[in-house]
Amino acid sequence: MVNLSNLKLTGTISPAFAKLTDLRKLYLDDNNLMGKIPEGLTILPELEVVNVSNKLPCRKYSQILTKRQLYCHRQ
Repeated sequence: MVNLSNLKLTGTISPAFAKLTDLRKLYLDDNNLMGKIPEGLTILPELEVVNVSNKLPCRKYSQILTKRQLYCHRQ
């Protein structure tokens, strides 16, 4: 699990997270992130939860992360 919630992070989500092949949960909520979820995250076999709520809109990501729990900003 990587929990980087509420740390006032800015910028985009690093594609380096995709190198964490055993990653199960990624919490990036309550930051100032923008842009896309890196494609590499969409194919991580163990990834169960991605939380980018309060900033990144769901409509971009709900289809690419279909088998995972996705928490994001509903617009």
